[in-house]
Amino acid sequence: MKRGNLSTGKTNSIPFKCTQCGFFDPMEIDIAEEVCDLVTVNGILCFSAYCIRCDSLMLPEDVLQKISKAE
Repeated sequence: MKRGNLSTGKTNSIPFKCTQCGFFDPMEIDIAEEVCDLVTVNGILCFSAYCIRCDSLMLPEDVLQKISKAE
């Protein structure tokens, strides 16, 4: 059974964004847990993936925002 909001039926997803080309890919949490690596970026534990367009690192959009605010 997929996790999600029972009132809307929508599954929870993680909005990944490529650090190089900016490609945006929302991924369901269940899938991310299976196919992504857990990494620590600037002290933040998060999932990481690789971009299907340019093969660069993809991180959750909220993590990228926290990193840009810290710089």
